[in-house]
Amino acid sequence: MAIPPWAVEALRRGVGGVLDKVPPEKIEQLKKRAGDLLADLPQTAARGVDSMMRGAKAGKDSIQRWTRRHVALVTPVVNASGCLCHPSVAGVPLCNDAIDVAAEAFQSGSLNTAGSHDRLARRLTSCLGSSDLGILVAATVDGACTAVAGNSLGGNMYFHRSQAQRLPNGTPIPDAFAVGVAQQTKPQGKIVEVGSMDRVDPMDSRQIMAPATLIAVESGSADCDWYHCESEKADSDFLKVVYLPAAAWNVPAGSAGAVANLPAILQRLASSADLVIAPGDGAMGGPRCGLIVGNQTRLEMISKSAIWASLAADVSVQAAMAVTLELLVSAQIEDVPVQAMMHTSAENLRSRAERLATRLAAEPVVRTCQITDRVATICSTGSWSLPSRQLKLAHRDLSASDWAARLIGEVPAVIVGIDEESIVVDLRWIQPSDDAALVATLVGSPLGI
Repeated sequence: MAIPPWAVEALRRGVGGVLDKVPPEKIEQLKKRAGDLLADLPQTAARGVDSMMRGAKAGKDSIQRWTRRHVALVTPVVNASGCLCHPSVAGVPLCNDAIDVAAEAFQSGSLNTAGSHDRLARRLTSCLGSSDLGILVAATVDGACTAVAGNSLGGNMYFHRSQAQRLPNGTPIPDAFAVGVAQQTKPQGKIVEVGSMDRVDPMDSRQIMAPATLIAVESGSADCDWYHCESEKADSDFLKVVYLPAAAWNVPAGSAGAVANLPAILQRLASSADLVIAPGDGAMGGPRCGLIVGNQTRLEMISKSAIWASLAADVSVQAAMAVTLELLVSAQIEDVPVQAMMHTSAENLRSRAERLATRLAAEPVVRTCQITDRVATICSTGSWSLPSRQLKLAHRDLSASDWAARLIGEVPAVIVGIDEESIVVDLRWIQPSDDAALVATLVGSPLGI
């Protein structure tokens, strides 16, 4: 509503009358005060704009985190559990060369001819350092066991109770071989468990009746070849199979790290066994798959069997595995992420732990932060461990279990251990390039994927 002219005139006269009564020095003070107010106005406005922008950024980050959690098809993970083959983690980090060759196979397809398959088979076999040995790549470790059992000598398959454990997919080892027995054209035997859970006794091998398949598990102890305790039967009557867990492939029991020497390990096992089954990931550092290593003639029988086509790994997985093996054989362990992490010194981990502790201690959400020196493991079973360093953290508001649950739901997810009222962040299986994402997720500001 407009002010009437008479009111404007009255205000003008009133203001003029007031000004006539104000001393000149007061007018100067008023002018100076008005100038100061005008000078302060842009800064106040700027602060208001900054506050508004910070609020908008926080809202944007919150929306982005929510979006990533709800639309991500694959959630990246930072494995701070201290166990490389943690049950909540699918596989291990691959080297860049293996990722590139697999991506190329997916992008362009692969040539499905005898010549192309032979070329890939030669690349895989050349990594073994012996013309007598060959290698097949199954899609899973369970599939490798099934393929071996489906092409056994017949008779029973013997397994010692003291070596009982599960395959990476959770299948008990005897059950995986039992599936292969059922796939035989004319099943001739069954799975027979011998011995006791506590130890291997020399008398246990007396229960074996030829022909038979003998299954042993490498566990870092002298009892691996339990069937050699006492045997007077001809070797030709038996098919001897050794299963190598993810931990045992490159790391001897109690070792703080070992130089990858794949041919020597395989040749040692091949001297006492006909076939070796092992995961391609874990300490090997390749894609998730099952490897069958052994005599060329025996492997040819498996590859030509009716069930192998449904058990073999995709060409992209085989190619990625070949690249990983070639890097291991050439001792380029720094190019294989898992091997690089295995060979990281305890001093290096201590320095990283101190730097991260300094950063986290300054965060308001972190109530306490300590550095510990427990060992890290490769898998939950077996005696393979490496020295490590951990951050033991307590949250200002959350319990340890609530904090751990929140971290595993973030992007990237962070898997931690729990020790009373604190979470435990083990650095052994975390790549240095993931340190920034680790800190951001711990304090509640996950980075983009």
